[in-house]
Amino acid sequence: MAKRKRRSSSARFAMGMLLYAAVFMLLIVIGMRVLWDVAAEYEVTRDKYAIEEYLSSMDEDHIDALAESFMNSLDTAIQNPEESRSAVARVMQGELRYVRQPGESSTERAVFKIYGSGRELGKVVFTKAEEKRFGMSRWQFAEESYDFSWLCGSDSITVPVDWRVSIGGNELDDSYVTENTIPYEYLKDFYGKGLPELYQKTVEIDNYVGSAPFEIVDSFGRPVSREELSEERFLDNCTDAEKAADEAFIQAFLPYYVECLANTRRDATGNYNNISRYLVSGSDLDVRLRGAIAGQYWAHSQGEQILSITLDRHVHLGDDIFLVEFSYELESKSGNTGGTTKSDNHAQIILRLTDGTLRAQAIYSL
Repeated sequence: MAKRKRRSSSARFAMGMLLYAAVFMLLIVIGMRVLWDVAAEYEVTRDKYAIEEYLSSMDEDHIDALAESFMNSLDTAIQNPEESRSAVARVMQGELRYVRQPGESSTERAVFKIYGSGRELGKVVFTKAEEKRFGMSRWQFAEESYDFSWLCGSDSITVPVDWRVSIGGNELDDSYVTENTIPYEYLKDFYGKGLPELYQKTVEIDNYVGSAPFEIVDSFGRPVSREELSEERFLDNCTDAEKAADEAFIQAFLPYYVECLANTRRDATGNYNNISRYLVSGSDLDVRLRGAIAGQYWAHSQGEQILSITLDRHVHLGDDIFLVEFSYELESKSGNTGGTTKSDNHAQIILRLTDGTLRAQAIYSL
């Protein structure tokens, strides 16, 4: 009988030990769980966790919201909205880094600057939440601000005032013109002489993202590439018919002009009468040639021969007035020695279309 009692006591002891061990293990598990929860809660209450979580959640909707005010500031006449949006998305979905700002942060406020694409993009602010767990408060998002203005481009070109400039098929109006009285270097000697005056304008664009290539059309409606832009190209503004008329006029005019200057045949009056039909009556050139008659009686040439004429430039100044630059090779025979000399001459002539006929108004030797 005593032996059975000893066995029963041993069994109860073993069961008690097992129950104790189970309770102990349960307490350990619960303690570990609480410790894990405390550690996990501590981790999520760090400001580093908040900023990294913020950056990892940067989706398309968030990016669109960030860029909304920037997109609204862009010039809708020249910018492509989808291209602009993609440019912002490439920046914000690229490699970003953050730097905590100690001078702006405190125990209740964490401020981070965000960097990407090699520059500062914006600022994010977190504040401590009122709700606490295990005596700790999490950081919650408070505000954000970004500046995408650095993505904006600017560009400008200078073209004649009557040329048209467009972007994406949208013609740019005068609000894009920053200056419209830019003189031509080539015409500097003709400003202020009562002639029509040609000027250039500068067209400038900004507040756009991506590419915004200029589409340029000259006064004849011909497309012009940016590589062609030059003062020489700008002043090439005569039609083929106008150039042909200029050339025909000079071919007819120049021999009489040379005879007037050389007093060929010692007939100054006759030489003037021959050229007069090519002159704008009362013009500077007309007055000069008529006034030189008396002084030419003492000089004369046995003959002047024009060997070649080259037209170098035609410029339509406006109001049916043309500036033509030309050169010619002249062979002269002296009346005293009978010898001949050759000379290269370079001149500019002002032609006016009067009653459908070209006439010379002025001529300048170069």
